[in-house]
Amino acid sequence: MLPVSAGSSDVNVNVADKLLERVKSKAVGSSVTSNSITTEQYFIKLFHDELVTLMGGTVTEAGPSSDKNSGNDSMEGGSISFD
Repeated sequence: MLPVSAGSSDVNVNVADKLLERVKSKAVGSSVTSNSITTEQYFIKLFHDELVTLMGGTVTEAGPSSDKNSGNDSMEGGSISFD
């Protein structure tokens, strides 16, 4: 186990808390409606998008999928919750 420093960190705790709350607010209750990604992958995308925004970047959506089954995106892959 790594030692915990009482007075210093590489990340401002308030910034980390706000980042997590923003990701959580977008993730909770949302559902994955694509056959091509998992719920975990969707969560990582949400987290990545928030990090990009936090750092001053612009989030762009990917173009159409090259998956041959991309026309059948109606099956629900799961939903995100924080229990």
